[in-house]
Amino acid sequence: MAEYHRLQEPNALGPNQRSERDQVYDAGAFPKLQAQLRVVSAGTAGNIVLQHAAVMEPDAFTDIAGTSTALNAVSNNFYTVSNFLRYIRWVTDGAVAGNPKVIIDIMAKDA
Repeated sequence: MAEYHRLQEPNALGPNQRSERDQVYDAGAFPKLQAQLRVVSAGTAGNIVLQHAAVMEPDAFTDIAGTSTALNAVSNNFYTVSNFLRYIRWVTDGAVAGNPKVIIDIMAKDA
C-alpha cells in the first residue's frame, strides 16, 4: 500500500520558513518515505531540509539526515527515508534569498 501527499506547492520561499501546521504530513502508518524535492525556480542562496517529529509541536522537529537541498540552482532530487518519526515537514535556513520555488511530493509506502 502507498499514499501520495504534496508537501509543498510551488510558492516563493524566504528565510526561516517552515510548513504550515495544516501542511505537515502524518506518516505514522508507514515505515518508508520517498520524497521528490524539485527546485523549479532557483534563488540566490540558502537550503531547504525535511524534518520529522514524534509530536506536532514546532520545537520538536529535527532534520532528517541527508535531505538538505541547495536552493541556488534548479534541481530534481529524490530521497528515501526509512528511519523517521511520525510527522514530516520542510524548513528553510536563514540564508534563503532570491525567492526560490520548490515542489515537494511524498510517497509513503508500507514496503
